Amino acid sequence: MLRTNQKRFRITALLCIAALFCAGSITPSRAAQESTATLTPTDTVSSPSFLSVTMINAHDGWAEAMIQNLDASIMESPFRILHTHDGGKTWSVAWQLPHSALIPNNPNPPSPVFLDDRHAWVYTSAIDNNVLLWRTSDGGQNWLESAYRFNYTPNTLEFVDPLHGWMLADNGPAAGSEQVSLYQTSDGGKSWQRLWSQDSSCCITRITFESRFEGWMTTSANSWTGHLFSTRDGGVTWNEVTMPNPPGPIYTDDTHRQLANRCTFQGLAVFKPGSLTVEADCEPANPGSGESSHSLYLLHSADDGVSWQVSMPKSPFQFVSIRMITPLFGFDTVLDQNSATNAQWLMETTDGGKNWGQVFQLTGDLDQDTPFDFIDQYLGWVVSNNDLLHTTDGGKTWTPLKAKIMS
Repeated sequence: MLRTNQKRFRITALLCIAALFCAGSITPSRAAQESTATLTPTDTVSSPSFLSVTMINAHDGWAEAMIQNLDASIMESPFRILHTHDGGKTWSVAWQLPHSALIPNNPNPPSPVFLDDRHAWVYTSAIDNNVLLWRTSDGGQNWLESAYRFNYTPNTLEFVDPLHGWMLADNGPAAGSEQVSLYQTSDGGKSWQRLWSQDSSCCITRITFESRFEGWMTTSANSWTGHLFSTRDGGVTWNEVTMPNPPGPIYTDDTHRQLANRCTFQGLAVFKPGSLTVEADCEPANPGSGESSHSLYLLHSADDGVSWQVSMPKSPFQFVSIRMITPLFGFDTVLDQNSATNAQWLMETTDGGKNWGQVFQLTGDLDQDTPFDFIDQYLGWVVSNNDLLHTTDGGKTWTPLKAKIMS
């Protein structure tokens, strides 16, 4: 999945868009006064097991981690949101789930959004199957809990500044199908307005905004292939953007339709207004053609999607987590399926994704989306063996930080 260095939540579920839409406002399941809380950590250990890292700059950043409390008499969630001001060497606990919201033996971590060093949001499931939302504007020293218990499941949450954000939510079954809604806030998440709702018939794979008004959305294959949409009014209306056919033969089916390879647009990175890269995972239009089952393409536009440059990454590995830092420089974690152990490598491109080189072999209990973050082509952090490693030379050498939590 293509990712960008902008600090926004990455989609974890696939939804879809078919038609636009009906407006409305959120109906809270419970009204309450918004409350302020200073969360006091009760940890008795100092070495976290990192789940992810998001750096704002060379010094300041956030992380998700697990901490197993050594005192069995204290019942609490092991998940923490951490904050650092020295490049990841030492961390402080910025957020942990309050006891009043604790669900016993809940294996699901909270979902955070980090805008900058001071502003962050966290949402998590509540014991009544609703969703709780907290936000901070002082780097995690104090948190405001939303006055409402949201009765829908967010699939993406994104902010472009401390006030303006969007939430794509799965509202659950409606008349036999899943309903999807896009919500907007202009007060930092205190209140939300529904922009549209629809029954989902395929899948939204990524939605991102570059300003209060401009945004982009990609979808996976519907009747034949995926689509790219853009908005210029903050997400109220969306228009399809014409995309070029990927390389490959045109197939004529039994009904004389001429079809190019079938593609799912599964990633989207926006670098500056009008400059974006889309990741396309394509399969042959004719399954019996003998072509490779799947091919990955990167499509880049520097003029708001008017024209596109298409490149196919050259590598024997399977790409799993592409992150473009600029239109030319990017990194990825890949699986070497030809090795006996499915070795995982950090790869680097300097030509917009056409060519990739191995820079570091990752170790530990890894999955297909190993957490890593780069703020430029040199400075990066990666989670390996639940520890945090740091590089200053683009991933060629790494230094274990042996990170600790400071009380």
